[in-house]
Amino acid sequence: LEKEFGVKPANLIASIGPAIGPCCYEVDDKVLIPVMSRIPHGAKFVTKCVGERQEGAGICQTVDLVSINKSELIAGGLRGSHIRAVGSCTSCNESLFFSHRRDRTGTGRHIAIVGFRD
Repeated sequence: LEKEFGVKPANLIASIGPAIGPCCYEVDDKVLIPVMSRIPHGAKFVTKCVGERQEGAGICQTVDLVSINKSELIAGGLRGSHIRAVGSCTSCNESLFFSHRRDRTGTGRHIAIVGFRD
Protein backbone atom coordinates (compact mmCIF):
# COMPACT_ATOMS: atom_id res chain seq x y z
CA LEU A 1 0.00 0.00 0.00
CA GLU A 2 2.86 2.34 0.80
CA LYS A 3 4.69 1.70 -2.49
CA GLU A 4 1.63 1.54 -4.77
CA PHE A 5 -0.60 4.21 -3.25
CA GLY A 6 1.62 6.29 -0.97
CA VAL A 7 -0.30 5.23 2.12
CA LYS A 8 1.53 5.88 5.38
CA PRO A 9 1.32 2.83 7.68
CA ALA A 10 0.83 5.09 10.71
CA ASN A 11 -2.44 6.29 9.13
CA LEU A 12 -3.89 2.82 8.63
CA ILE A 13 -6.41 1.11 10.87
CA ALA A 14 -6.24 -2.68 11.11
CA SER A 15 -8.55 -5.32 12.47
CA ILE A 16 -7.51 -8.82 13.45
CA GLY A 17 -10.42 -11.18 13.12
CA PRO A 18 -11.32 -14.21 15.18
CA ALA A 19 -8.54 -16.77 15.57
CA ILE A 20 -7.65 -19.70 17.72
CA GLY A 21 -6.44 -18.30 21.03
CA PRO A 22 -3.44 -19.23 23.14
CA CYS A 23 -5.92 -20.97 25.42
CA CYS A 24 -6.41 -23.62 22.72
CA TYR A 25 -3.47 -23.34 20.28
CA GLU A 26 -1.25 -26.03 21.71
CA VAL A 27 1.71 -26.64 19.40
CA ASP A 28 4.53 -29.07 18.81
CA ASP A 29 7.98 -28.44 17.32
CA LYS A 30 6.54 -28.29 13.78
CA VAL A 31 4.97 -24.93 14.70
CA LEU A 32 7.17 -23.92 17.61
CA ILE A 33 10.50 -23.97 15.77
CA PRO A 34 9.40 -21.58 12.98
CA VAL A 35 7.81 -19.24 15.54
CA MET A 36 10.99 -19.14 17.58
CA SER A 37 13.31 -18.76 14.58
CA ARG A 38 11.34 -16.53 12.21
CA ILE A 39 9.27 -14.26 14.43
CA PRO A 40 11.24 -11.44 16.09
CA HIS A 41 11.23 -12.11 19.84
CA GLY A 42 9.19 -15.26 19.14
CA ALA A 43 9.67 -16.60 22.65
CA LYS A 44 7.42 -13.90 24.11
CA PHE A 45 4.47 -15.36 22.17
CA VAL A 46 4.98 -18.88 23.54
CA THR A 47 3.63 -20.01 26.92
CA LYS A 48 4.07 -23.28 28.75
CA CYS A 49 0.71 -24.86 29.48
CA VAL A 50 -0.71 -25.33 32.90
CA GLY A 51 -1.49 -28.99 33.38
CA GLU A 52 -0.91 -31.87 31.02
CA ARG A 53 -0.41 -31.82 27.28
CA GLN A 54 -3.64 -32.49 25.37
CA GLU A 55 -2.10 -34.73 22.71
CA GLY A 56 0.80 -37.12 23.14
CA ALA A 57 3.85 -36.76 25.31
CA GLY A 58 6.20 -33.84 25.72
CA ILE A 59 6.10 -30.32 27.03
CA CYS A 60 2.84 -28.50 26.45
CA GLN A 61 3.28 -25.08 24.86
CA THR A 62 0.83 -22.65 23.30
CA VAL A 63 1.28 -19.80 20.82
CA ASP A 64 -0.56 -16.45 20.75
CA LEU A 65 -1.25 -15.86 17.04
CA VAL A 66 -3.17 -12.61 17.56
CA SER A 67 -0.27 -11.05 19.45
CA ILE A 68 2.14 -12.19 16.73
CA ASN A 69 -0.01 -10.52 14.08
CA LYS A 70 -0.31 -7.32 16.12
CA SER A 71 3.47 -7.27 16.62
CA GLU A 72 4.03 -7.72 12.88
CA LEU A 73 1.66 -4.84 12.07
CA ILE A 74 3.44 -2.56 14.54
CA ALA A 75 6.81 -3.56 13.06
CA GLY A 76 5.38 -2.57 9.68
CA GLY A 77 4.64 0.94 10.94
CA LEU A 78 1.06 0.77 12.20
CA ARG A 79 0.26 2.40 15.52
CA GLY A 80 -0.71 -0.01 18.27
CA SER A 81 -3.71 2.17 19.05
CA HIS A 82 -4.91 1.68 15.44
CA ILE A 83 -5.07 -2.11 15.73
CA ARG A 84 -8.16 -3.85 17.06
CA ALA A 85 -8.53 -7.56 17.64
CA VAL A 86 -11.90 -9.30 17.86
CA GLY A 87 -10.53 -11.35 20.74
CA SER A 88 -12.76 -14.38 20.32
CA CYS A 89 -11.13 -17.79 20.29
CA THR A 90 -12.51 -19.79 17.39
CA SER A 91 -11.94 -23.05 19.24
CA CYS A 92 -13.68 -22.00 22.46
CA ASN A 93 -16.72 -20.51 20.74
CA GLU A 94 -18.23 -23.52 19.01
CA SER A 95 -21.60 -21.86 18.43
CA LEU A 96 -19.97 -18.95 16.55
CA PHE A 97 -16.98 -20.34 14.66
CA PHE A 98 -15.64 -23.31 12.77
CA SER A 99 -12.38 -24.74 14.10
CA HIS A 100 -10.42 -27.44 12.35
CA ARG A 101 -8.30 -27.93 15.45
CA ARG A 102 -11.35 -28.41 17.66
CA ASP A 103 -13.51 -30.45 15.26
CA ARG A 104 -10.80 -32.30 13.30
CA THR A 105 -13.03 -32.95 10.27
CA GLY A 106 -16.13 -31.61 8.61
CA THR A 107 -15.46 -27.95 9.35
CA GLY A 108 -16.63 -25.00 7.32
CA ARG A 109 -14.49 -22.08 6.27
CA HIS A 110 -14.11 -18.43 7.20
CA ILE A 111 -13.72 -15.70 4.61
CA ALA A 112 -12.78 -12.04 4.61
CA ILE A 113 -12.99 -9.69 1.67
CA VAL A 114 -10.95 -6.52 1.61
CA GLY A 115 -10.94 -3.93 -1.13
CA PHE A 116 -11.10 -0.29 -2.15
CA ARG A 117 -14.09 1.88 -2.92
CA ASP A 118 -14.00 4.79 -5.32
